[in-house]
Amino acid sequence: PDNDLAHRAAIELGLLQLQQLMVSGKKDNTAELQAALSRTIQEGLKAVSINSGEYQNWLALAQLYQSLGGVGVSGAYDNALSSYQKAAAANPTNPLPLIGAAQVTIAQNDATSSLKFLDAAIALKSDLPIAYYLRSQIEARQGHFPEAIRDGKGAVYLAQQDPLGWYNLGVILYASKDYATSVQALQQAT
Repeated sequence: PDNDLAHRAAIELGLLQLQQLMVSGKKDNTAELQAALSRTIQEGLKAVSINSGEYQNWLALAQLYQSLGGVGVSGAYDNALSSYQKAAAANPTNPLPLIGAAQVTIAQNDATSSLKFLDAAIALKSDLPIAYYLRSQIEARQGHFPEAIRDGKGAVYLAQQDPLGWYNLGVILYASKDYATSVQALQQAT
């Protein structure tokens, strides 16, 4: 009962149970879903109450809330963002909570905050391909193609074997009307 690692593991099990319940095809399993959801959230809250200084506890809770936000649970994204920020405060040299916070703010269409979190993650670890990848997508959506291309190239430079990075770069180049270079990037993706 007083082992935060066990409660973090229970979060993972709870998420699996929730997924199974959602795909089970049962017509009226709302009460079962709500009970599993409540238990899983309680496990996360218990982990952080046992050891609030352990960033992994906050990270697990944030990922739980982020998953719930993805299926439309009200307030889940706000709780995820708060938990990611607490994880970042507990381990200020780790960029992963900042990446998670950026993903949450991307889901909330808050490009300004997303870019700030990604910039902070890159300041901590300049060779993190996912940060450049995400930042390139935000910049492209805003029509800032030179910056998006620069970050897309940064992502593929750091992860040259990642076809998704090459595809992302190809799409950005295509959107910026650089068709010849876009074809090269998309060929690299395949």
